[in-house]
Amino acid sequence: MVSPERLSRGLYWDRSLNLVTGCTKCGPECLHCWLESETWMRANHPNKKISEPVAGTVCGGRWTGTVRFIRERLEIPKHRRIRTVYAIWSDLFHPNVPFYDIFSAYQMMYGCKRHTFIVCTKRPERIIPFMRDYDVTAGSFPNVFHMTTAGTQATSSERIPYILELAGRGWPVGLSAEPLLEEIDIARFLKPFYDLPSCMSGDPMTYRPGSLSWVVTGCESGAHRRGSNFSWFMSLKNQCTVSRVPFFLKQYEFEGKITKTFCSDDEFHALPPILMR
Repeated sequence: MVSPERLSRGLYWDRSLNLVTGCTKCGPECLHCWLESETWMRANHPNKKISEPVAGTVCGGRWTGTVRFIRERLEIPKHRRIRTVYAIWSDLFHPNVPFYDIFSAYQMMYGCKRHTFIVCTKRPERIIPFMRDYDVTAGSFPNVFHMTTAGTQATSSERIPYILELAGRGWPVGLSAEPLLEEIDIARFLKPFYDLPSCMSGDPMTYRPGSLSWVVTGCESGAHRRGSNFSWFMSLKNQCTVSRVPFFLKQYEFEGKITKTFCSDDEFHALPPILMR
């Protein structure tokens, strides 16, 4: 489980594991992509071990459209003995990443069950075809949690149904509504599913098919961030509360500043069982 100190800073993972470098923007959430900016900094780093893996994927601070799978990084979790929550932020399901490369990532996760892996994608429509082609089933991956990113009503209505197909196949799934760009209604995607004793025991499979298991949200950060309204986050929290779905508020804007908030309030920093193991 992630340390309380990291959770208090809105960080629900231990380490990032970016198996893909490069991307293309596919929605309003991508306008001020933090990974694009970070990759640009890495591309200009004097240390070639840092700059070479991302060479050619960014130019002038913007994605070039080149996307590469970095196979060498599959070795990183294998050599770490301490139980770790890895977040795979770079889009493993980008259309330019072949299924056989994606499968090698799942083979790694299968062999590293001491770790937990959060797989976050803006292209959840590719997940089911991949799993069907490579016979990937939930029962073999109790340490993998899938999420899709959507910060508007349009993208949430488009992407969540795809991720819920996974829930129907036995996978715990979640929504990353970050950056949240407007008030969204996702109540129809939330079904009451936790019974409290099982939830508190940390059983990673305590959920019902057809529902999100977790909702994470936060405002946009950075110098060019778009504004937000705190009522948007409270609306999302209330929708989760009704269905007893864990809700995690990473950050919000207050008086023009980004605030990491509710450090001691479990209602705003709740985790799904799979991240409590």
